[in-house]
Amino acid sequence: MRINTNLLFGLGIACTVAACGGDSATVTGSDNSPTLSEFSLSDASDAGSASLLNYSMPGVDGTSRRENAVVVLPAGETPEGGWPVIGWGHGTTGVADACAPSASENLSGYAEYLNAWLAAGYAIVAPDYEGLGTEGGHPFLHLDSEGRSINYAVEAAVNAMPELSSRYAVLGHSQGGHAVLGAASLTDENPDVTMVAAVALAPASQILAQGVVVDSIYTDTTLTDQERVAAAVSDLGFTALIAHAVKTVIPTYDLDAAYGADGADLQQLTETTCLPQLRESLAVSVPPVLLTSNSIDTFITDDTATNDDVITYFESVEPGDRAMGVPLLIAQGLTDTTVFASSSSTLLAQLSAVSDTDIDPTLTTYEGIDHGSILPASFNDAVAFIATQFANQP
Repeated sequence: MRINTNLLFGLGIACTVAACGGDSATVTGSDNSPTLSEFSLSDASDAGSASLLNYSMPGVDGTSRRENAVVVLPAGETPEGGWPVIGWGHGTTGVADACAPSASENLSGYAEYLNAWLAAGYAIVAPDYEGLGTEGGHPFLHLDSEGRSINYAVEAAVNAMPELSSRYAVLGHSQGGHAVLGAASLTDENPDVTMVAAVALAPASQILAQGVVVDSIYTDTTLTDQERVAAAVSDLGFTALIAHAVKTVIPTYDLDAAYGADGADLQQLTETTCLPQLRESLAVSVPPVLLTSNSIDTFITDDTATNDDVITYFESVEPGDRAMGVPLLIAQGLTDTTVFASSSSTLLAQLSAVSDTDIDPTLTTYEGIDHGSILPASFNDAVAFIATQFANQP
């Protein structure tokens, strides 16, 4: 088993304190003085204004980092008490700086979806995540890093913009759903704001377990070449992102050793391009190797997942042992082949076992809905859930 074979390209819709972070956010040299500048936003007709926020957060190395987020206010008069806030977690875009959502006018394809939340009366705070578009690497799927990216961005935005309420919900899709779980488990670190609800849309979880299921696809010669190649492309892309993240968090990790003779271009593309280009390249380079040798080990070695540094990193990834500090809704499509419905069912059981009985998580499933269509399919339920939690927690 490599690492995982199916989480890569569905995690986002853009292309559709030691090693691994600790339990606390001890920071040296912290300065959370936010700055704001204008941001050009497209595909959001209900936006009144959009700003680029530069803010501080604790990095995975324990030092304070400056990161970016986009803050969007709805059109119209600011309500009494300020606009309620949605802290948004985006799906996977890649690990290169160019892949930061703030580098695109439509927030890596999510602006239209977020516009519906503006129309519903919520301001949006949308961080890029640690290391995207800023100095250093992006610790892909690092639970604390993702969660803090959202929570500290919201706190900084509230401190910088009097139009915002100090009360917020967190909402995210795929990798962003995973980020929501991190944020909701770290509710005590940001005293200037109060989280009231969390909604995770098809959140990444059970990653290694999914890998066991899907890893056999590309070697199954009874399947079509198209099915096998698609699985191999996803496997390699996801593993490359994780390998990059491990190197970011554990500098002694031997990243070069993970790549084989056919992997040099993959390593370079992972570090410099975003998912569309990475996918396109793999779709060309994988078939002649896989369909001839029935293997992709010459791209990334099969024993990558058993490397001690990789195993250590995965301790920072799975969210199932984290108690949520607020009510949580998980929304999951039953035909999702990226994040399996069974993964979210397992996640629900895990979170329920560690939760406070007053805030048990809930799971809503959707027939005929896949990874991308979960956003519109779950919208009304997500709006109702978040509105209820705002009303219940004045």
